[in-house]
Amino acid sequence: MQQLTDKCGIEVVYGGQHKTKGTENALLNLGNGAYLELLAVDATNTAIAAPRWMGVDEVDSFTFTRWAIKSTNLANDVAILKRVNPLMGEIFTGSRKKTDGSTLRWSMALPLATPAVEVLPFMVDWKDSVHPTESLQEGCKLIGLEFTHPKPFPILTAFRDLKVEMHIKEEATPTLKAIIDTPNGRVII
Repeated sequence: MQQLTDKCGIEVVYGGQHKTKGTENALLNLGNGAYLELLAVDATNTAIAAPRWMGVDEVDSFTFTRWAIKSTNLANDVAILKRVNPLMGEIFTGSRKKTDGSTLRWSMALPLATPAVEVLPFMVDWKDSVHPTESLQEGCKLIGLEFTHPKPFPILTAFRDLKVEMHIKEEATPTLKAIIDTPNGRVII
């Protein structure tokens, strides 16, 4: 958290624990309803063993491993994901108390524990909750996302069906990159 706070010049705020997933998170507002969620294994939660969600057990350094899009029709979006990867798209409904005492409620198409980096997005429907960015400091802006994948065509088809306008460069290794304007200048993650 401190490393990213120093890099961006905006405080990364601790979000809380995902008790059923064995992780904890912190958030950085990227503007326009977007945010960066730092996710780490919750060392105090010994009830959840590896492999935990979102590739946290697959990486050993600060790595951009997943991305999400807002959904208002999870069933439809999950059907699109399953055409590319039948293992994707389990729907989960959750909630957690924020550090300010309010409760976040959401439904989401769960991301998988593997691979380390997944180029297909997962989806979140925030229901009637106040969006997490509403309580975060402003000052950073997501400029763009860049993706690479060895087999981009099925993912591009899913993007089209999800109405996501993104491009993927064909390369041997899947990667995600975020370009962010910050008070300290442009940061690439």
